[in-house]
Amino acid sequence: MSSQATVKNVNIGIDEENRTKIAEGLSRLLADTYTLYLKTHNFHWK
Repeated sequence: MSSQATVKNVNIGIDEENRTKIAEGLSRLLADTYTLYLKTHNFHWK
């Protein structure tokens, strides 16, 4: 068994440029959501 990971090309009907933009937007959304979670969690425990 090989220890190298293989990357498969997946065609979901979205070109690479748009997939990159979507991934960046989702990354920002995840960061903002986590920041909100931490702020509300800290507020709750003060």
